[in-house]
Amino acid sequence: MTIISQILSLYIWSAASILVLFVFVIARFFDKRRRKQTDADTAYPLHWWLPGAVICFVAAALWYALAGNIRMVGIPGADGLRVIGGIIVTFVGISLLNTMVGGRS
Repeated sequence: MTIISQILSLYIWSAASILVLFVFVIARFFDKRRRKQTDADTAYPLHWWLPGAVICFVAAALWYALAGNIRMVGIPGADGLRVIGGIIVTFVGISLLNTMVGGRS
């Protein structure tokens, strides 16, 4: 049962990471469009942090799978990686929302 749980955990976190990469592609598209419209050149767009979030999620999933922890909680390092990845995705998502709607509320 432990091996099945580990495989499912890796599968689910891999799928979540792929979804985050789709958000990265969408954010890159809107950033390019915004640059063309405003002739603004940002030195370091916020969406480039998303691959770091994917690395955090995948590393945490691997850490849990290799540790044999079925519950997916309780390893401080892996939990910290998930929190860091979640914070990155949250802030980039808010930035992407503001970019997509043009700052309207």
